[in-house]
Amino acid sequence: MKNKAMSTFDRVMADPEQKELFDKEYSSFLLSEFLLEAIEKRKIPTKNLAKINSLLTPFGYELIAKRTFATAL
Repeated sequence: MKNKAMSTFDRVMADPEQKELFDKEYSSFLLSEFLLEAIEKRKIPTKNLAKINSLLTPFGYELIAKRTFATAL
């Protein structure tokens, strides 16, 4: 039986340091994606995001940047 080739993701996750980094950053990424989806569904203007930024820190600036960049495309 042949060994199945590992995907890039599997190879990265095999490295303990990379897996730890992924685990730390993924939850932040996932939360920001959920917040962006909610913002899009409710059509919240970027100006309003700036007002609630202190509640979302450290995600606030990142969300404003993502929202601004996404609407510029």
